[in-house]
Amino acid sequence: MKIKTLLLLILLPVLSISQTLKKVEKTLSGNSQEVFYVLSSNDTIKKGKYTLYENFRPKISGYYLDNKKNGKWIYYHKNETKRAEGRYKSGKRIGVWKFYNDKDQLIQTYDFEKQLLTNEGPLKNEEFTCKADSKYAGLIFLDRRAGFKGGNAKLHEFIH
Repeated sequence: MKIKTLLLLILLPVLSISQTLKKVEKTLSGNSQEVFYVLSSNDTIKKGKYTLYENFRPKISGYYLDNKKNGKWIYYHKNETKRAEGRYKSGKRIGVWKFYNDKDQLIQTYDFEKQLLTNEGPLKNEEFTCKADSKYAGLIFLDRRAGFKGGNAKLHEFIH
């Protein structure tokens, strides 16, 4: 009886602070779907596992904590092999991220603390160049698409 009472006293604070989550399945444009969890008390705050599917295949998976990416995240190629994997803390990339080709071979790593890009696997002994027409074009994983400085309005102005 004493053990049960002691266990209850230990677990009671943990159970009282825990927040219940609600699963959300959201269809996006085309054949994309997000599956994630939000707080039952506030459905604008993502918390827990997140997966983005494209054509019923995983494209991105990871975890949220209070609306910020947190923990391990994996990005996938169309053939469902890993494209990139690494960790987030409070929405920022940390540690060493690994990048793979579509044959599941490690090709690059990037250390976010040291800001050091390293070639791996079949490219380990190759010199890295960043020319757009080189054989290395497209190997770097970007957070967002490239765009014209100043946006589309400035691009149209430049063209005219």
